Amino acid sequence: MADGSPLAHSPTLASSPPRGHDDEDELAPGTAVGEYVVERFLGAGAMGEVYAGKQPVIGKKVAIKVLKREVAASADGAERFTREARAVNQVDHPGVIDIFSFGRMADGRLYLVMDLVEGKSLRKALIDGPLAPEAALDVLAQIADALDAAHARGVIHRDLKPDNVMLAPGEPPKVYVLDFGLAKLLSTEGASAKASMLTGQGTWLGTPGYMAPEQWSADGAGPASDRYALGVIGFELLSGSLPFKADSLPQMMEQHFRAKVPALSSRGALPASAAFDPVVSRAMAKDPDARFATAREMVEALRAVHAGKRAPAAAAPTRLWVPAAAGAGVLGMSIAAVLALQGGEDDPPRREPELAPSAAPAGTAPFELLTAPPGAEVRRGGKLLGTTPIALDVAPSERFHVELRKPGYETITTEVSGKRAPFSSAYGLTEIAGFEGVWTLPGGQLRAFRRTGDRVAINKLDTVDGAQTFFRHLDFVAAETGVTFATSEEVIDPRAPNEPSCHIPHRVEYHYEPATDAFELRRERVVVDLVGGSCVKRSAALDPPIKLARADRRSETERVTLPPVGKPVFEKKKPAKSAPVKSATNAKNAKQKAFEAVQNADIPSEPQPQAANPPPSLPPAQKTDDSQVAPPVPQQQMKKN
Repeated sequence: MADGSPLAHSPTLASSPPRGHDDEDELAPGTAVGEYVVERFLGAGAMGEVYAGKQPVIGKKVAIKVLKREVAASADGAERFTREARAVNQVDHPGVIDIFSFGRMADGRLYLVMDLVEGKSLRKALIDGPLAPEAALDVLAQIADALDAAHARGVIHRDLKPDNVMLAPGEPPKVYVLDFGLAKLLSTEGASAKASMLTGQGTWLGTPGYMAPEQWSADGAGPASDRYALGVIGFELLSGSLPFKADSLPQMMEQHFRAKVPALSSRGALPASAAFDPVVSRAMAKDPDARFATAREMVEALRAVHAGKRAPAAAAPTRLWVPAAAGAGVLGMSIAAVLALQGGEDDPPRREPELAPSAAPAGTAPFELLTAPPGAEVRRGGKLLGTTPIALDVAPSERFHVELRKPGYETITTEVSGKRAPFSSAYGLTEIAGFEGVWTLPGGQLRAFRRTGDRVAINKLDTVDGAQTFFRHLDFVAAETGVTFATSEEVIDPRAPNEPSCHIPHRVEYHYEPATDAFELRRERVVVDLVGGSCVKRSAALDPPIKLARADRRSETERVTLPPVGKPVFEKKKPAKSAPVKSATNAKNAKQKAFEAVQNADIPSEPQPQAANPPPSLPPAQKTDDSQVAPPVPQQQMKKN
């Protein structure tokens, strides 16, 4: 049964959008990855590509996951990867797939190797609709055991969903949980974090339909977040549909933060399954402390009500959970509409949710700003207040405007009013992507530009519609107007190619103005002197901008030409016998008379019977110096009725 929500089964999303799957990164069959060989491509996700492979000597079948380049972007990426892989193996549970090999490829990408599970994902098992309660409870019990074992070792999944659960053939099927702990690989500190898909505090990673409220925020995911996701999976297995549906990320956030868990019957489950409703509602409580203490406890409660026993008392939520600084982000997604999580001043009044305790100064209340994706600068009068998600302490009498700015996105101006605090507003930032397409450089070279999340991919090509070859990636940088993306290219001074100081980075940047569709390239000119075998930079400055021209749109000056097939041959003909034309004037007069003869011919209004002996064919037209003269028209005597 397909879920109609666009976000229902979306790929894992990161708060800092990772680069999408590029065909040029895909490994061909036969490619060596460590001591293993790739056999076929299985799929791509938020963290990387997955391949089926084998150990060529002993023939062991394996799954090879090649992680995205962003995972290896930071200096300690490999160390983190090793530590997390070791932590997952320490879980030592039959339902958790072990990682038994890992390393780094020649191009810098990290990879890991695990057992290849033959079977199908839990997602595919749901295609035909909900599972029978007995089958659903058996699957949930095996997932719960794996969760509790991992949590006991301090390992959190962070992206639990049916796509990451495999069912091996059997009756009942053996359940395996994939990607355990790998989400924690997406966590780092330092300056490299901005250019990485690794996320730290204040950001998130997960799939929106399964994310607990705290997972969207600075509070971050914990064991209770995995148990919330298990509750969502339980709802889906029993009803065939997710509890929350939305067309945009802010709307999905709103439901996870505030909406009541619907009855299973409202999503297609049989009325008899209503006994499960209190258990699922407790598993998905907004407050993490109100949920079940263990995953196994949740499954035992479901088994109890299925056997007709009384459901365990659900813990009453102490508050409607709203994080102190909640955030939202999305991979490769532009949300044009702005959604306020609360109605406007003209909307009917409704009860305000109780906010989490905050350290706001006396006499003020928090006004929360969230953006999708997060990380937008919040500026007031040019002064930086922080980045989203952010909670501004606003006095009741205060009212001012702020700008939400993020490189690569349109700027949003919104009002902050103390009269509406406590308040949460989520805004979808709109991507600027008008530069996408094929452009011509001043030298005539063609370049194709394509936005991939918070980066721009540039491809080379020989013709506008020809095959493209990947050239480079550039990152968005701050710009007052429009959008700018840039990178650094290393230029080696040929006078001392082996001297490290002579490997000099040069900045390359592109700027695009959507209002005028103007696209410019600027390159850094660096003056270097060779002193004692070392390179000394004397000056560096960007050259004047070079304008690019669109090549994938037709223009008024476009011209289509074809080469001649061969040399034309003209046959000389003898002129027809006729009265000589004495002058150009006489030629024109003759032409005029012939034209009048045709126009004034006495032509009958009705078709006449054709003569038995038709008149001879007319002689060919005579050719003059500038035109053809029509042949003489014979005047026929018409009978008058």
